[in-house]
Amino acid sequence: MKRLLLSFVFAIAFCSLAVLSVSAQAPMNITVTQVDQSRFPQIDVFVSVTDTNGNPVRNVAPNAFQLQENGKPIALTAATHAGESNPVSTVLIIDHSGSMASAGKMTAAKQAASAFVNHMRPGDKTALIQFDTEIETLQAFTEDKNALLAVIQKIVPRGNTAIYDAVNQAAKYFEATQGRKDIILVTDGMDNASKINRETIVDKVSKSGFSINTIGLGAKGAGYGSQDGIDETVLQDLAHASMGTYYYRPDAAQLSELYQQLSFLIQNEYKLTYTSTSPLRDGVKRNIVVTAPGAAATQTTFNPGGVIPEAESQLSSWVMFAIALLVLLGLFFLPLGLQIVRERGVNLPALPTPQAALPAAPPKPSRVKLTGDAPTASATTSTRQRIKIKQSSGATRSQNTMPWDEGADKH
Repeated sequence: MKRLLLSFVFAIAFCSLAVLSVSAQAPMNITVTQVDQSRFPQIDVFVSVTDTNGNPVRNVAPNAFQLQENGKPIALTAATHAGESNPVSTVLIIDHSGSMASAGKMTAAKQAASAFVNHMRPGDKTALIQFDTEIETLQAFTEDKNALLAVIQKIVPRGNTAIYDAVNQAAKYFEATQGRKDIILVTDGMDNASKINRETIVDKVSKSGFSINTIGLGAKGAGYGSQDGIDETVLQDLAHASMGTYYYRPDAAQLSELYQQLSFLIQNEYKLTYTSTSPLRDGVKRNIVVTAPGAAATQTTFNPGGVIPEAESQLSSWVMFAIALLVLLGLFFLPLGLQIVRERGVNLPALPTPQAALPAAPPKPSRVKLTGDAPTASATTSTRQRIKIKQSSGATRSQNTMPWDEGADKH
């Protein structure tokens, strides 16, 4: 009887361990959502862990994460549940162009923004920007939920669409902000009014240190050259360049649920802190790889900035630096080298000095020798030439008198 009971207990324990093992090995997705280098060389890496359904996994032990920088394992100085002790700064960007008035999109966008505000925790800050042809900040960063809810209700659709300018304006709010920084942007159209261009804003957000979650609402664009519908390529580029995610929602009624999901994901991230192995701001990209048990590795890059322009590799950076240095040294020593050559008696060809053209001297008249005989034909001709020259230069005779002219007058 005892043996039967013990066998039964061991069977239950074995099944329980098997279930736990399968559960522990359930596939998870790790995503780096932000790299905060405001305290460089100390780096904060924010990581989101989700299951196959996109729901946050909250029971990963922070010390289970492993991190590499440029292929070298790095010991973490801290690993925490970011949502427990780190407030989040979020900018909500809402398209209120004229097209948002149709199909209940404006109403749904306002409801979704309100739902996000209601899920704010103590310490979280949110700002609100609306855009059409112009960009308008309705509320700067604040923890006051009531103030945010009040300005959300004032949004009215009108005008065109300036997506790039709106993102550029939102980026300015993060310049003096540390910690987790995020933008949630919703639009139903294509940019047709921005002053900044697409390439510039995508490049800017790739170096910004905040993430952008973009939401395309309603019908998709018809393709190249079309001005109707969502420009998914732009929204995907903005999200990808900033470690964010692009979401498509054809129905405005789905917005509130999505905003709540985004809030929940951000509040359940993990923060991994380490010290970079290259503490110099050398302008070279650093590659980060994060792994955890039961999850595929994820990687991203960041650039600390510095005196050397961003380059694909350290070797190419040093090659460009060496070329520039050689050019500067050549310009510096060239005058000294020329002076040494001249002192050693080497004649260097001198460049011809341009001179102003001198006025041509008037032709010298022929002297006529008078005798008792009649003048010859040649003498008569010379005399006539001399007389013509004297007559044509009579106005300047006093200035250009020649000695032979005086002698000729005496004759």
